[in-house]
Amino acid sequence: MPFFNNIKNIVTYLNISGGSIRDTPSLELYAILHSVEHVCINCGIFDTEGFIDMSCRNANPMCPQMRMLEFYVDERIFQGERGGALVRLVEERKERSERAGLLPISPMEEIVVQSRTVAGWALALLRNLLGEGNVTAV
Repeated sequence: MPFFNNIKNIVTYLNISGGSIRDTPSLELYAILHSVEHVCINCGIFDTEGFIDMSCRNANPMCPQMRMLEFYVDERIFQGERGGALVRLVEERKERSERAGLLPISPMEEIVVQSRTVAGWALALLRNLLGEGNVTAV
């Protein structure tokens, strides 16, 4: 962990790719990176709910400065998820950013997703929350 302690306040881009992140303890390693603004996730298996929970928690939120997320995970294979977790991420971070008395957290500004893995209703909600031009389905 000494390496992460040395870079925790200067890293602004985090790319989690390849392999699998199956549980919250596997994600905890990245929670120390407080200056990350742009996160790209491209894993075969990924604990999306754990990531969302950690990114929105009151104490020591993961990537509190995160404003952009590229999410290339096909959760349909494992959970039948079709984008609801991403909607929750945007809504909770927006609400959290507006509340006084908690550690500062940035609201989401832009999301890129795979069009085949996110339901139309979720894309519509994300575009309503972030603006049409701030949600890209590739």
